[in-house]
Amino acid sequence: MGVSGNFYQREHRYTQTLLDVFEFDGEVNTGFKNEFSTFVKYLRTLGDFSVYGDLQYRYVNFDYKGDVELGQTVDWNFLNPKLGVTYSFDKNNEIFTSVGKSQREPTRTDLFGGNDWLYPNINLNTTSEKVVDYELGYNRRSSNIGFSANLFYMDFEDEITLSGGISPNGVPLSRTVDDSFRTGVEIDLTYKITDAFTLGYVESYTHSEIENDGETFEPILTPNTIRNLSLKYDKKGILVELISKHHSESYINLENTEVTPRFTIFNANVGYRNEKFSLILNVQNLTDKLYFVNGSMVGRDFGPADEPHYFVGNPLSFYLTGKINF
Repeated sequence: MGVSGNFYQREHRYTQTLLDVFEFDGEVNTGFKNEFSTFVKYLRTLGDFSVYGDLQYRYVNFDYKGDVELGQTVDWNFLNPKLGVTYSFDKNNEIFTSVGKSQREPTRTDLFGGNDWLYPNINLNTTSEKVVDYELGYNRRSSNIGFSANLFYMDFEDEITLSGGISPNGVPLSRTVDDSFRTGVEIDLTYKITDAFTLGYVESYTHSEIENDGETFEPILTPNTIRNLSLKYDKKGILVELISKHHSESYINLENTEVTPRFTIFNANVGYRNEKFSLILNVQNLTDKLYFVNGSMVGRDFGPADEPHYFVGNPLSFYLTGKINF
């Protein structure tokens, strides 16, 4: 069991530059967010079964100081329970199932409807998001194989989801929807071919739907398939790894008519490491492919709202990391 507390404040200041020489400060506001949480976890082993439970309580408080007064602080109280059971066939194989409820408060941007300031007569969106998550999975571990598969179903109420727009200060806009769900499968496989070579495969497939105001559509920037495939050589300190990353297309508007195209890129890691020293070169997007990580239909200084606008992923990039252990 444990207890934690967080106290946070941040000043927001509007700055405008004239002729790239003179700057002046306009409005200033400050947001305050305080949180208290406590939790208790319990695990009991009964033969081949393990039963575990988790119960968390969170209290969140938000206040604001600016030209327009908030009036009174906004408070949320959350009780998040989780219960799970694991059955072990033997030392290498097990199945598990769990159900848990989680809740979260809207962000400051969500509260103010995408604005950075509180304006008179604005309707605060204080509705919290709630989700019940059901999971069923299987794990296998042996000397040369690691495998896990997990089925999940997430039943949302008042989900805070992207709306496809961008606020004046460049923050993606969200809105609360009536009902929604996400379901799918996650697979993680590692296979040790030899003492030096390891093959890795990770894939997730997700189907998501939102129902709001009598309409049904898929959420924004949620690809159905994400797949990573890797081949790694790691022996006597020498590391050589090739990784492919694939994302299927994803919608960028609520009408589900515009998408970011699917893409596959290749990354690599090459280096040497031991207990005292490591030097790793990470190369991203080996083929220097043009691809888009996300997009929107509206945006500050990006043109008309009826055309898609895309955010380009990194071109061919290099990162060199060194580490010394004293």
